[in-house]
Amino acid sequence: MLKILKPISLIIVCSAIIHLIIFFFVSAHAGEPEADGFSGHLMAGGAFTAGKPSPDNASANQNPRISSLSQFPEHPTEINPVGTGELNFTFAFTGTTVSLGTGSGPSVFVISQPAAETGTFSLGLNYMKDEVWQDPFIIGTNRTETSRRTKGLALSWDNILNSGFNFSYALDDVDIENDLAGKRHQGLKRDGKRHAIKGGSRLFATDTSELSAGVIYER
Repeated sequence: MLKILKPISLIIVCSAIIHLIIFFFVSAHAGEPEADGFSGHLMAGGAFTAGKPSPDNASANQNPRISSLSQFPEHPTEINPVGTGELNFTFAFTGTTVSLGTGSGPSVFVISQPAAETGTFSLGLNYMKDEVWQDPFIIGTNRTETSRRTKGLALSWDNILNSGFNFSYALDDVDIENDLAGKRHQGLKRDGKRHAIKGGSRLFATDTSELSAGVIYER
């Protein structure tokens, strides 16, 4: 049984969750200063989420008890408020931009540098906290939640050679408080390093909207 449950070390991540995001209200301000100065944006709205959650996901307080390891988890359907914001400061002499906030993805602190016709290079630091089960493999009794903290850095190359393509590499350190599954068997341990490589391309863009596609390889 434990051999069957041992996590696969190489995973090509294909999302099984469909997110349909509907912005009911948007308040935004963004700009690129021609001299040293600040810019940024605020955005508020709502999101409708439906899909099949990970067996480890405890953030929605769904599926606290399972009767077998082959049981399909209950599909959550939720409507939640969404809010993002970002504050930037640009140094006009070098074009370097320092950003703080949630507007650039998972990173909360980003330094980016445009390089003429080559594209834009960025270094980001991120932090995220969510809820998982201490032992997601317990059956016949309620499982207990615990915190998962993820810290890491990301290197990215955007608008490669002005082509609209982008590439990034991220290294995350994952720490689960009281990981009972990992203590019970080394093969079930969820703490450790996570490597992710992402590539994508902008398919369509205007001043107010953008459509992009991408793929992620994660180990």
